[in-house]
Amino acid sequence: MPNDNQPRHNEFSDIAGESGGDPHPSDHASQAVEDLSERLQAEQDARKEERFMFVLAGLVFLNIHTFASSSTWTTPIVIGLLQLIGLAIYARRCGVEEVEKLIDKFLSAVPGRDK
Repeated sequence: MPNDNQPRHNEFSDIAGESGGDPHPSDHASQAVEDLSERLQAEQDARKEERFMFVLAGLVFLNIHTFASSSTWTTPIVIGLLQLIGLAIYARRCGVEEVEKLIDKFLSAVPGRDK
């Protein structure tokens, strides 16, 4: 059990500027809000990337199951190309930077495309 005689450090009182030592509590609070918003944005980006990876893994398992019973070789190729286009769009919406870079490299190598 913690000693009740010692003052406890409270993170929220620091954010609110109630620590007593800061002459400009609004500056401290605005910095804390900025830090928290950056952390929130990073967390949201990580969740979007996780969601994309989950969809990709599910699609791979679905393809393995479906294409194993396919009687022709053209069906998996056509469906695979359509899935690649869909995944590229979904990756851009999710903000997966690696896929965006690959798409940009591929599109820059396509002949007849204006830059």
